[in-house]
Amino acid sequence: MAKKKSAADSVVAELKAQIKKYEKTIDRLEARLEERKVDVKKYKALADSYKSEAGKYKDKAKKAARKAADDAKRFAAKVEDAADDIEDAVEDAAEKAGSRVAAAARETRDAVTRATSAKPATKAPAKKTAAKKAPAKKAATPAPASSATSASPSADWTVTQLRAEARRRNVAGYSRKTKAQLLTELG
Repeated sequence: MAKKKSAADSVVAELKAQIKKYEKTIDRLEARLEERKVDVKKYKALADSYKSEAGKYKDKAKKAARKAADDAKRFAAKVEDAADDIEDAVEDAAEKAGSRVAAAARETRDAVTRATSAKPATKAPAKKTAAKKAPAKKAATPAPASSATSASPSADWTVTQLRAEARRRNVAGYSRKTKAQLLTELG
């Protein structure tokens, strides 16, 4: 019986040693778990910080994009105004100088239109020497203003002719109006 008791005691001692070993392992694992929990909290805070920063940069990017779009619109309006001013000045000079200058005005207008449009030019503008070689032919062609006064405006008229007619009729803001607006106004 004493042998059975000692064998039982040794099994109990062995089991107690295993329990202590498992308890140490559990304690180590719990310590590692706590470390990982701290890491998770740290990474969550870092992720929140990055999200906040990303939001700030997104807002800055949106503001910059809006500002760039507004600047582009203002620049386009300035270019259009300058083109209208140039066109009006050329038209005034054309009316004063006659049909030879009117032909040059049409060429200048076409060049300005090509230069300010996004489409590449498909034809080279006519050379001025061609106008000098055939002045009689150019003189026979009516100037835009003369065709504008001979009939009522129609969709066949160019914007230049419509603007000349609008100027003749003292229409306010004619240089900034589109062809459709000019046709309606002069209609």
